[in-house]
Amino acid sequence: MGEHELRCMISWLMITVILLGIAFSSMNFSISQETRKLRILNAPTGSNSISLGSESEPIPLGGYPFIVNITLQGSTNNLFTFQIAVSFNKTLIRCVGASIFPADPRFVFYGKQIVQVSPEIDNELGYIAIGASLLRPDYADVSTGLFCQITFTAVKAGTSLLNLIPTNDLSYPKDTFLWDKNLNLINFDMESFSVITLAGSTPPVALFTFNPSNPIANYNVTFDASASYDPNDEITSYFWDFGDGTNETTTKVAISHNYTSNGTYFVNLTVSDSEGFFNSILKEVQVGQIPYVTFTYEPLEIKLLEPVTFNATGSYAANGKNVDSYVWNFGDGNTTTFSDAIIVHAFSRKGVFWVNLTIYDSEGLHNSTKQEIFVGQKPIANFTFSPTEPRSKSVVTFNASLSQAGEADDSIVLLVWDFGDYNVTQVNITNSNSWVIQHIYLASGWYPVNLTVYDNNGLYNSYVQGLTVKAATTAPDNTYLIVAGAIVIGVIVPAAALVYRKKRRTSHVKLKKKTPSKTRYFWNF
Repeated sequence: MGEHELRCMISWLMITVILLGIAFSSMNFSISQETRKLRILNAPTGSNSISLGSESEPIPLGGYPFIVNITLQGSTNNLFTFQIAVSFNKTLIRCVGASIFPADPRFVFYGKQIVQVSPEIDNELGYIAIGASLLRPDYADVSTGLFCQITFTAVKAGTSLLNLIPTNDLSYPKDTFLWDKNLNLINFDMESFSVITLAGSTPPVALFTFNPSNPIANYNVTFDASASYDPNDEITSYFWDFGDGTNETTTKVAISHNYTSNGTYFVNLTVSDSEGFFNSILKEVQVGQIPYVTFTYEPLEIKLLEPVTFNATGSYAANGKNVDSYVWNFGDGNTTTFSDAIIVHAFSRKGVFWVNLTIYDSEGLHNSTKQEIFVGQKPIANFTFSPTEPRSKSVVTFNASLSQAGEADDSIVLLVWDFGDYNVTQVNITNSNSWVIQHIYLASGWYPVNLTVYDNNGLYNSYVQGLTVKAATTAPDNTYLIVAGAIVIGVIVPAAALVYRKKRRTSHVKLKKKTPSKTRYFWNF
């Protein structure tokens, strides 16, 4: 065999090996893809369905609560971030909460430091989203695990599905995704969860709103009962008692009514279904201009058992009417109705109290206001930080040991740090180390750092310092801060890597700018 033929054979052999390797890798990827699955499981039983109620029992008021776990099945390496988004039938089901349990050994990031994002629940659109991320450079290799737990309530009979919202699905504001440590999407299959709700004859639920909220006489008020529902039937009639001696029955969800005189009226709505079951709700409607209410107090710094003068002479009734009574709720268990605008009260314990004043005019119209009252000397908040000229992606140490209680027999028990970058951390004072905390800013900029200290009586005070964070000296010019869905992740990647992310409603900004957000993020560093 000649040299030329030998070279050709070797070349073809190498190509064959490469193609076989690619095929083998694709096959492995396919197998991995098929075996990695996100599942919605009944928390108590581990099944992928639940049956609630019976055909002989009515649905209880408030519905049937049930809890599901969102789990991972199948080997997953380098897991760095997850977001779980679940859609549900908004007519049959309501979402009431979602939680991540870092201390649960089943949790996918168990034993690691994480950033959690508060759940986003929208019962109008019918979805729930929640997520968490590790801090770089950490990652997790897991075979099975728990992402989160979600609580629902079935409010109406029927069959429906809970579905994980696929990655890049734009039908909802949030989607489900897994990211590895390099911010690559991790592929997965999904499994739905079946909810079957049975019900016997069940009374409907009556709900309504009215507009305007403070109507006046001889103008129409619109009453809307569209939020009313029947768990296993249809509402056939709406009976309105307007509280002024008139009433009306209708099959429409909305109705208008005109009050001919000012006053306070109690409107009763009764809804009925085809089986003859009914339910009612009562609401107060004030017709006419309500009184204006305000009050002052002195002294402004209140000591224990010291007489405090509360003065509501600035309050008045509209249109020349008189204020008939002042109802004071001092927030310490004492409520007093008084005919005069000035009253004196002494507090028997230190603390923070909400004093509420409600005034009534000669037509029975009323209005309320409240103020926060501090009894006792408030604590003093103060802190230092180092280095004095911090840089992004570097540790900043904050020290609150300069803070002190307001009085000698009191003590500070809690610190709340707001680092000005949508990260808030609470620290219980248990030892001398509790006064010191470290934080890393992912982006350069100016941050208002707010420290709030609480003492053993619940009294609190705050102190704010502006902090200027300079850009990291090692950061290249094309570094970016990723903001993915509801999760903010401090990851440095070239701008070109963000092109695909943008399809998933991912935004990015240069590190020199602070990212605006409508969502407040609570971080636990």
